[in-house]
Amino acid sequence: MDSEDSCSMKDEPTSAPSSQSSYSRRAIVVVFALMGCAALVMRNTESFVESQEGVGAIEEVTETFTLTDSNSSLWKRQFCVEADDLKTETSFICKCTDPSLPLPRALHGEWIKYHWKMLIEVYREDHSNTLDVVLVGDSLIERWNGTQALGQGEKPAMRKAFESFFTKAGGGKLEGVALGTSADTSRNLLWHLKHGFLPSKTFFPKVWLILIGTNDLGGKHCSNQATLDGILQVAELIQTHRPTAQILVHGLLPRGDGPPEPHQLGKNWQRIQWINEQLQATCEERDRWHYMDSGDIFLSQDGTKVSKRIGDGIHPRVSGLKAWGPKIVEAVQKILSEDED
Repeated sequence: MDSEDSCSMKDEPTSAPSSQSSYSRRAIVVVFALMGCAALVMRNTESFVESQEGVGAIEEVTETFTLTDSNSSLWKRQFCVEADDLKTETSFICKCTDPSLPLPRALHGEWIKYHWKMLIEVYREDHSNTLDVVLVGDSLIERWNGTQALGQGEKPAMRKAFESFFTKAGGGKLEGVALGTSADTSRNLLWHLKHGFLPSKTFFPKVWLILIGTNDLGGKHCSNQATLDGILQVAELIQTHRPTAQILVHGLLPRGDGPPEPHQLGKNWQRIQWINEQLQATCEERDRWHYMDSGDIFLSQDGTKVSKRIGDGIHPRVSGLKAWGPKIVEAVQKILSEDED
């Protein structure tokens, strides 16, 4: 759906602006540019959706697979979880599609409004050449901003925790921003990146922390491989368009298998461990890619349950963020110090 306009993602990497550039004349220009971007991206996205009608490239596949069905090939769809990877359901709904294709969740309503809200943060002039790190992902990242459910629920204590780690004004050692959207998958994050985050000429964080995939695995019933591929697609896209940036891939956090015991570890955790192992191995082979894991602070002492720092078996509480923040800061500082050597 890319077109030759100022908001589309070009194939070539975007270069960081000179620190001597003057931004005083650009304030009004940026406001109008954002308005233009909104119109252009909406127009282009709608055209793309219309062009794909009937071919299934953008529509999410929804199939109900019954475990007792004699035709086991139904469970072996290219991107869907295998029957053996499920827990105890007699059926499941697979909504997993090609992880390489960017996909907006909606072209109207709260999701797209939240996208534009994030772009206001991305296009702030004072971010140019000042950001140490950006955190991108799903609700686990949105919570750092002090909100949940696309900004509908306020979590001021969580925002305060973020500022204490990732803003100098709040006492932190780093300058950072969090760009996370509740319920997003890797495909949705690809869309955010291509239609706003990466086209920016002033948004050049030194480190991009990526935490995405738990909704691919749990919400869409993607296979282990499809979930892994989706995360790697995000990292690849960022490196392509920000070749001088450092990529910090965060392993998926522990999550339970849901009610009636949301903190009990089971199939989800087994799958997450495999995915994280593959992420770490890939990062070790790639230049400017790094891996970090925070499972140790979100597991019970005996390792059989998700710790109470995660309230619902998926999302960290404020106490979880306060324990998690120092690990992220340490990892980012290490990357930045090595990059200077």
